[in-house]
Amino acid sequence: MQLSIVIAAYNGGEALARTIASCIETTTGLEGEREIVLVDDGSSDGSANAVVRRFPEVKVYRNDVRQGASPARAAGARHAQGDVLIFLDAHTRPECGAIERLVRDVRHLKGTAIATPAVPALDVASWTSDSEHVGNGYGLDLETFDCGWLPLSELTPVDGPDNQLFESPALNGCAFAISREMYERLLGFDSGMKSRGMEDLDLGLRCWLMGSRILHDPIASIAHPSSRPIRSPSST
Repeated sequence: MQLSIVIAAYNGGEALARTIASCIETTTGLEGEREIVLVDDGSSDGSANAVVRRFPEVKVYRNDVRQGASPARAAGARHAQGDVLIFLDAHTRPECGAIERLVRDVRHLKGTAIATPAVPALDVASWTSDSEHVGNGYGLDLETFDCGWLPLSELTPVDGPDNQLFESPALNGCAFAISREMYERLLGFDSGMKSRGMEDLDLGLRCWLMGSRILHDPIASIAHPSSRPIRSPSST
């Protein structure tokens, strides 16, 4: 299996089905080489049941009781079979070619870096992205743990497959790609971390501390609501 798209969801509503539909529609070139793994983290809104009815090819695993984002993502990775893992939030809209590009980035980098896309602001109601508000790299203040999107101009360029990639100081977990080998070397998401919103920063810190990098590809685009507003931390 070439690729596993891993989605952890809690009461994802209609946005969850739209996310999965967007993944399927934009990865036709990987059909037969990709799987979608959904971990339903104790939802009560029936969103996972709707996915089962609408997308029978999706592999759905369920937690009877909510465990939290990090344990749910860790469970998704354990069930996934792909050589490349792409983690997505349950309300993300991949643009055409974005997922394939991230897979290509990971392969070009030979498992030495996490690859992240540009993240336009997503209007969930209309399911449209706003090209005027785009998150690129992610910054983190190690004293306060304040974090936020950074403009492309603040990122350091490095050579990429056919364009420049950029170093990102931290990891935003709404959308990123990583090789299976690197994920396991970094020990993956912490199954004991119950608080939402820190599991991606934790994984990103381990990435840097263990000598690897987080590299941003501004050509790949996956929209997410959190891209608005863009703000910078006080330091990175």
